[in-house]
Amino acid sequence: MSDKRDNLVILKKGIKDKIRPIQVTGITGSALAYLLSQLLTEIDHPCLMVFPNSEEAGKFYKDLQFFLPNQNNGSLPDLRRLFLFPSYDVSPLTGLSPPKELVSQRIEALYALSTVRDAVVVTSLEALMSRLLPKKIFVNSVDYIAINEEIDRDNLIKKLITFGYLRTSLVEERGDFAVRGGVIDLYPPLYDSAVRIEFWGNTVESIRLFNPVNQRSKSDLKELIILPANEIILRPSNIKRARSMGRLPSTLESGLNFSGIEAWLQHFYSSLDSIFNYLPKEGHICLTQSDTFIDRARSIAERLNKETERFKDECLKKGTPFPQTDNNFLDIQELQDTIAEYHNISFFDFTASASFKKEGLTVDFKETLVTDMEYE
Repeated sequence: MSDKRDNLVILKKGIKDKIRPIQVTGITGSALAYLLSQLLTEIDHPCLMVFPNSEEAGKFYKDLQFFLPNQNNGSLPDLRRLFLFPSYDVSPLTGLSPPKELVSQRIEALYALSTVRDAVVVTSLEALMSRLLPKKIFVNSVDYIAINEEIDRDNLIKKLITFGYLRTSLVEERGDFAVRGGVIDLYPPLYDSAVRIEFWGNTVESIRLFNPVNQRSKSDLKELIILPANEIILRPSNIKRARSMGRLPSTLESGLNFSGIEAWLQHFYSSLDSIFNYLPKEGHICLTQSDTFIDRARSIAERLNKETERFKDECLKKGTPFPQTDNNFLDIQELQDTIAEYHNISFFDFTASASFKKEGLTVDFKETLVTDMEYE
């Protein structure tokens, strides 16, 4: 028992002293979630936790929610520290957009890495490899509204459309907004409920959370953070660039979003970033099963390339437009080099042997770690 506690103390000190590299062996499953919840007391910079696939990332995210206080999806933005950055469950190259809830989770995670001092973002290797909208454009597309603030209501409506919100008669799901007289309803990322903004002229009179199912008010807010509802920001300059590159579906001519627009990311931005551009240089990267990390990354890259070629061939046969896709993901070398720039903590489910890495710090736990530790 004391060995396990001593190991935890040693590991915390290694993180605090920024020893490189740090390897943690002999731990997996819920035990890993508990261990990280203990280590987070020593981590005061954003932390990116990377898993081999979406299923493992999602399970760990739920496990970690259990061990961290105030981390359920209903937490207000100023209380949340834990976020999930999922990969697309269906390729936008199919012509289908991902679920709005999934898009919202991605937007929330990018915002957290950019603004929350000690954010913890759980993700998969595939999501880690994906190119994203530039951080500068994302940060400039975040809006803040406070009670008693003077706001041009019509300008706010235009902003919501630019940010990817869909105007509807009734707000029912993420990314919807509706206008009724002096009231604007919207369902933005970060909040577990829709939001109602009531105006008196151009003055914000109240901001309330409400249930989109029964329309009942839940609680009042003093201020509201409005994040984009999509990674495609429909600013005139972005639309102009996309049109100049050609091949776009004709639905964009009306200035409206279209299904599968995420596949056309490169057409809207002159350059793309990755999640690493959002993670500060003093941040931490935690890799699970890092002994197979590169092999898995190569396998993902091969699969994505094959899928892209297949969708491209299908579009050629149908005579339908196909987007530019040659820079949608980080290459393996860039991925390795970028990760090496950060303070890394690698987790392995096997127990360290005498031949294991000698450099840096290696801390070995047995599989029974948490069930003994967590409830004492």
